[in-house]
Amino acid sequence: MGASKTRAFERRALAGLCAHLSLSGLPSRVVSHPEDDPDDPLTVDARLDVAGIAFAADHSRVQYDNRRIPAERAAEGYLLPRLDAISRQEGCALHLQMCAPRWARGAPRPVDQYEAVIELASLAASHRKTMSRGDVRVVVQADVAPGSASISFFAERSTRRSASRARTAGDLGIEA
Repeated sequence: MGASKTRAFERRALAGLCAHLSLSGLPSRVVSHPEDDPDDPLTVDARLDVAGIAFAADHSRVQYDNRRIPAERAAEGYLLPRLDAISRQEGCALHLQMCAPRWARGAPRPVDQYEAVIELASLAASHRKTMSRGDVRVVVQADVAPGSASISFFAERSTRRSASRARTAGDLGIEA
């Protein structure tokens, strides 16, 4: 996208933000575009007035993975009933934290990865210990009503070595 198209896109987005805020009860408007004025000390895309308060705004694009939401829904549908069953069986509550695995269009869902998560959850619940493996963490809460399981997803896999180091029952000094 050329500079003029980028600038027009940014300005439409900022105008849309002001329109949304105004419709939400916060009168808003774009006051100026400091990047167009060489004498303005600000180097942002816009000065905004939102309900009488001055804001400096910079527009940026966020890359979006269109597979994320379907991946999270698929993981939730597969994992939650199984986690609930483990929770009831073991008499504890479970909370799963993970990045939902993505798959290519037309490819089968990553059931093997889901099963590895179930295996970790079962092990963690049976030992009443929070456990992690790679980017999956199972939090066990023995003092919460059994039969309750939940999942929270994060958008991207961790790239830090310390966060992705495999932790198994053996690493925690537990015999499986």
